[in-house]
Amino acid sequence: MRSPPVAPVALVALVALVTACAGTRDTREPGEKLGTFAVNGSLLGTTCGKAAPTFRYEVRLSREGNTLNWVQGSTVPLQGLIDEAGRVRVVAELDVVVAKADERAGALGCTMHRTDTLSATLQGEPPTSFVGALVYKFSAKSGDCAGQLASAGGEFSTLPCTMTYDVKAAVLPQ
Repeated sequence: MRSPPVAPVALVALVALVTACAGTRDTREPGEKLGTFAVNGSLLGTTCGKAAPTFRYEVRLSREGNTLNWVQGSTVPLQGLIDEAGRVRVVAELDVVVAKADERAGALGCTMHRTDTLSATLQGEPPTSFVGALVYKFSAKSGDCAGQLASAGGEFSTLPCTMTYDVKAAVLPQ
């Protein structure tokens, strides 16, 4: 969906206001910048059916006190608390309408819920790598999501389901 032409002006004004209120603090990557990390994942198991056997992406990490900030792309940072042993847990949740409700046709629609949970141990001081697990959980939140099952032509063997990946990451050279 396209935004009306006034939206970019409003966005620039909002960014200027937030920047003015925040002072010089970088709200996208607060605290000490730890660098850009290459994250590699290998599938350990899935109850969802088909899943990518591996993945690779980059993430920017920063730390403010005992809070780890995880930034992918231009999104708002996800945060997790770092314990004394360097362990951290970062959780992201998202609801997605995959089929719209249609009262006239009697269709309930389907909203899916996804929870991504990273459990990792930071290595080094400052951290230069981390190892752990990343679990993706998918479930039906509302409506009739039977159409999302493989038996009906969808992507999932069953719902709810999980995909679990072993993850290893290392900071990239600057």
